[in-house]
Amino acid sequence: MEEELAGAVCRHLRASGGSSSSRNVGRHLAASGKLAILKASYSGLYHFLAKRSDLFRIELPTSHRDTGNEYRVHLLADTSDTD
Repeated sequence: MEEELAGAVCRHLRASGGSSSSRNVGRHLAASGKLAILKASYSGLYHFLAKRSDLFRIELPTSHRDTGNEYRVHLLADTSDTD
């Protein structure tokens, strides 16, 4: 299941030019029915992404004033074999 989740996030990030907001990643996963699975297994998107630091880089905002709890997610290198 972890590889399937990672593949879904990778595909979304590739389609978004290599990075996306955490909110949009979550929406993409929810639309495909994977967000609930991810939350049940990893307690949330942030924890999943942090566990897969070989694939993703998390960029936290310098201020939460405008973004709330939203952060940027970046795809590292070419991960085309994670589909």
